[in-house]
Amino acid sequence: MSASGSAPGSAATGSNNRITVIDALRGTALVGLFLLHTIEHFDFLSDAAVPRLG
Repeated sequence: MSASGSAPGSAATGSNNRITVIDALRGTALVGLFLLHTIEHFDFLSDAAVPRLG
């Protein structure tokens, strides 16, 4: 360990070393999970909620 208490080569310098694309993918995945849970929990896709055309 170094004198600062972190392992050598670790990202202890702050959030500047974060990969923005990975963060965006994580955010998109969380929004997708939230939407899927909401649709299934409140049963938005049931037969009663979908109007029939004919």
